Amino acid sequence: PGLDWSVFVEQPVDEVYGPLYASMFRTSGLLLVGLGMALLASLFVARRVVRPLETLRKGVERIGGGDLGLRLDVNTGDEIEMLAEEFNVHTASDGWEALNIINNGNGSLSLILLDLQMPGLTGVQLLQKIRDANNNTPVFIITGNSSHEYAKQCADLNVHGYIEKPVVDIEGLINKVKKIIGMDDFEALRDLWGDNYEERMATVSACVKRALKYIQENFRKDISREDVAFSLDVSPQYLSRQFYKECGIHLKDYINMLKICKCKEHLKDFGRNISEIGLEIGIPNANYLSRLFKKHTGLTPQEFRKKHLAP
Repeated sequence: PGLDWSVFVEQPVDEVYGPLYASMFRTSGLLLVGLGMALLASLFVARRVVRPLETLRKGVERIGGGDLGLRLDVNTGDEIEMLAEEFNVHTASDGWEALNIINNGNGSLSLILLDLQMPGLTGVQLLQKIRDANNNTPVFIITGNSSHEYAKQCADLNVHGYIEKPVVDIEGLINKVKKIIGMDDFEALRDLWGDNYEERMATVSACVKRALKYIQENFRKDISREDVAFSLDVSPQYLSRQFYKECGIHLKDYINMLKICKCKEHLKDFGRNISEIGLEIGIPNANYLSRLFKKHTGLTPQEFRKKHLAP
C-alpha cells in the first residue's frame, strides 16, 4: 500500500559546494596564468618598442645639436629597422622642433617628409618658412585622404610629391626616397667600375654600403678611416680589409677619388675658381688640390676645364 512518505537526504555543505568551488578555483587559476603570460608578452613587446624609441630620442637630441654625422642603429626586425638601415632619419614632435632641426642642418638634409597635421606650426606654415630661407631641399607631403585638398595649397611652394597615409608599401617608399636623393648612386665607384657598376654593387655587403653612404654624406670634411669605422662601430683594420676586398680600392684613395668627382662637377661652373671649389669639397689648399687632381686625371683642374668643359 502507498505510504505517501517524503524522504530527505542530508549532505555536508562542503560536499554540495565542492564541485562548484573546484570549478571556480580552476577558472581563477587559468585567468591568473593567462594574465601573467599577457603581462610577460606586453613587457617583451614594450621593451622592443621602447629601446629603439629611446635610441631615436637620444639620437634626435644629438642631431638637433648639430651632430649631423650621427648614425642611428635600430634592431627591431620590422619596418623601423628597415627604414633605419637605409636612412638616417631626423624626427620632430612639432613644427617648431622640425624647423630647428632643418635650420641646424645648414642644407645638409637630403629630403623632408612633411606631415600637414602637426602641433605648433602647420605643415604649410613650416614649408613657407623653409622656402623663405631659400632652402630648396626636396619636400614630400604626407597626407591622409581627408587633407588632400589642403595639401594642394603647398603646390606653389615647390612640393615634389605626396605620400598617402597610411603607408603600407614600406619597400616602395624606400625605393622612392632612394630615387629622389640618388642615395645608391656612388659616382666614384661608377667611374671606377664602369659598365660593371650595377653587377658589382649587388655584391657589396651592408657594412661597406654603410661606409659608402657615410663618406657620401661627409666627404666635405677631413674624414679618416677611423672616422668611418667609428660611425659603423667596427675596427678600422676590419673596415679597410673589407672595403678593399669588395671595392678594389683603398678607403682613403676612394675618399680622394670622390672629392675629385665632385671637383669635376664644380668645374662646370666657370664663375668659381679652384680655391672656392677646394673649400666646397674639403680641400682648402688649392695647390694640393691641383696635385691630387692631376694624379687622378692626368690634368690640372685648369687643363681639365679647358679640354673637357670649354665651349
